[in-house]
Amino acid sequence: MSKKRVLVTNADERSWPQDEAILFLGEWCRPYHRKEYWSTLDAEVVKPYGLEPNQKLQDHQLLTRLHEELLLELSVELNKFHQCQHSLRYWDIVLGYWLQRFVSVCINRYHSIMQAIEQEEISDIIIYGKDEYHLATLNSYGFQLALYNDLWNQNFYKRILDFQGISNTRRVAVDDEALSFQKTSPLVEEKGFKVTLKRIWKSMFRIFLKNDDAFITNSYLPVNTVIKLQLSLGQFPSFWEQQVTDSSEINMAFRNKLTLALQGHTGFELFIRQLLPECIPTCYLEGYKKIVDFTTTLPWPSKPKFIFTSNNFDTDEVFKIWTALKVEDGVKYYVGQHGNLYGTWIYHTQHIPEYSTSDKFISWGWSNGTSQVVPAFVFKTANRPVRKSCTGEGILLIERTIYNRLATYDRHYNQEIYQQEQFRFVSSLNQHLKNKLNIRLSYYTLGAWSDEQRWRDFDPTLHYDAGTAPIWDLIDKSQLVVHSYDSTGILETLSLNIPTIAFFDQFYFDEINEEALLYYELLESVGIVFRTADDAANHINKIGDNLESWWLSPELQAAKDKFCHQYARRVENPVEIMKEILLG
Repeated sequence: MSKKRVLVTNADERSWPQDEAILFLGEWCRPYHRKEYWSTLDAEVVKPYGLEPNQKLQDHQLLTRLHEELLLELSVELNKFHQCQHSLRYWDIVLGYWLQRFVSVCINRYHSIMQAIEQEEISDIIIYGKDEYHLATLNSYGFQLALYNDLWNQNFYKRILDFQGISNTRRVAVDDEALSFQKTSPLVEEKGFKVTLKRIWKSMFRIFLKNDDAFITNSYLPVNTVIKLQLSLGQFPSFWEQQVTDSSEINMAFRNKLTLALQGHTGFELFIRQLLPECIPTCYLEGYKKIVDFTTTLPWPSKPKFIFTSNNFDTDEVFKIWTALKVEDGVKYYVGQHGNLYGTWIYHTQHIPEYSTSDKFISWGWSNGTSQVVPAFVFKTANRPVRKSCTGEGILLIERTIYNRLATYDRHYNQEIYQQEQFRFVSSLNQHLKNKLNIRLSYYTLGAWSDEQRWRDFDPTLHYDAGTAPIWDLIDKSQLVVHSYDSTGILETLSLNIPTIAFFDQFYFDEINEEALLYYELLESVGIVFRTADDAANHINKIGDNLESWWLSPELQAAKDKFCHQYARRVENPVEIMKEILLG
């Protein structure tokens, strides 16, 4: 019989027990830069939750069903709360993405800690935080940031334990952490000449602004393409910035008025309905009217021909509410493909807000057989030249960022496996090719994942870029680009005929839908895509000194072109294509 351990659910060492056996709830509790300390402890890590294919599928089905049910209930309750009569589509535009993430996080947190309690020998559970702590954030972006915060997660776990009536918790007093995730938006302050130039431009285009101009923002199209597109539409080129309003304080009296159906629900489904009124961001409750009023003061077209974005549908609260209001007035709303996985991933379905709320979803080449999804081209590379030969020097390995903890399953455990695959890939390269390797670390993971330290510990002689150089500067200089995960970058480099190799394990192949799998297997047949790091490295060892004969072979080019036509299309006349789609 295994000995009992104290369950620890955070990375704050001040709360960890001294001289007791520890059970960590996940790898996020053990930051790599503190390995010298926690590796000396009598500690184990709980089996990761939700990674088995059947469990992952069940959780996705649960997520989809609960999102639909809760969205319907919320739309009724929020209409009562705000004394309005908005449609289900309206509320899906406004808070659909936050709601999906909230349900996903609840599935992960609830079932991961309950799995540990039910399957492990646990003496006590470490919990810290204050009873008066509120889980609500200011907006949906703040909610994502909260998922990195130990204090927020501790209070979330406390809600689960309280709901279950679990009493063997050990309260630990620690200093409150700064609530750094309580931000109004992900905006970055700009300074200098760039700001001055923007102000001059804005003062110019507002003179020529017409109330029926098309509203195009964050389209992912290159700037010169956006300018040409707007001119072709008969309007002066405009570049709209994200708008924010002052934040609103949490008002529990307000929140107590928001009640979801509890009768007939038990267990997890009762828990999530009880918790949602506490967690919904203030921008949808206390601050909602302020944003609605703010939209009436915006210098945006009052009756736009259409609204088009490839990005602002997610966390731009002002844009979403303004757009939802315009949609109810009959304005057409178009969304462009944001990156990869669309049309290929089994979990990207019609239930995500880009599909469920847009009049047209403009893809990078694929179609689902409906009039809603309209094939176009890879937006981000529309103005870049196609590479005619294997120019450049060296090999660029592009690393994946570590995702925040918003999936139903344990992403940190996946990242640990991924990291070892990267080391295996580099170890399998011939030395003269390894000397040509440049590893592009993710700027966003350097603190959370200690990328640089991990690589230095593995091999201090390797060359790397710490996420500071523009990625396209690195790609343009490289002869071969290696993507070690199913990324947007694969679509971009293949569309430009840049020699490309990608490898990702069977876990990812299992999540590619049946139609897309045929195209990935086509790339696999010509040595572009691999299922193991060793196979990818061994292939590079074979073709690394004669890259051009491999890449420019008729068989490879035909396979690559067939894949790109489906998922990474390139066209000669992007402005005309977009104009036809947007006005069609």
